[in-house]
Amino acid sequence: MPTSTTTARIEALPVAAARGTAVVFGGRGETPEVYRRLADRLAADGYRVVAFGAVEPGTVEAARAELDRTEAGPRIVVASDSGVAAAWRAVADGDLVVDGLVVAGALTASGSHDVGGDAEIAERTACPVHRGRLGIDGVLERGALASHGAADEVDAALAGRVPAPVLAFHGEVDGVSDIDAAVAVYRALPDVRAFGLEGGLHDVLNDLSHRSVAAQIVQFAERLRTPDHGLRSI
Repeated sequence: MPTSTTTARIEALPVAAARGTAVVFGGRGETPEVYRRLADRLAADGYRVVAFGAVEPGTVEAARAELDRTEAGPRIVVASDSGVAAAWRAVADGDLVVDGLVVAGALTASGSHDVGGDAEIAERTACPVHRGRLGIDGVLERGALASHGAADEVDAALAGRVPAPVLAFHGEVDGVSDIDAAVAVYRALPDVRAFGLEGGLHDVLNDLSHRSVAAQIVQFAERLRTPDHGLRSI
């Protein structure tokens, strides 16, 4: 059980030697269990995954310790919602040293919309399996999308300081974070590949297209791992 000195997390391990390590920063109201399915899927493709919930004091330090345990392969941070801002700041400030970042549903000053009440889970995901998971006691802090602060948001200035390659996802019908405002910030990243998810809601890591998203994450990780070996257009 987590204590006051232990940051809650889940870990998914590959069967063989890990090809790299990914740590996950959750968003508002999320516990590590929100990312159980994603962690298991990435682990099945050979990656060690440690998922945290919503970023709190101690999360960055705990993530750094997990990344420092990486024996081989890329070190990656996966972040969603308010976790994106925390991840970008940590990497830009040198508190985390990574080979790449994966971000989804970043919040912006002009494009973020608070959601409360019964609409919250419906705005997070359209996946019936994941909606059911979010309804389990202890998996999600209900009402967390009803407010946010400036520290939860990203902007072009912060994006410009991110030194690592970024793979970005955003739902095209995200009612929590407007895609156009987010894309304007993503374009300020020095090295980015961005995807819009057709019909995608806010939590595209756990939405109807979660398999396609996970596949892109694995491809991104593999390119980081072996940049001179992979697919190219001919």
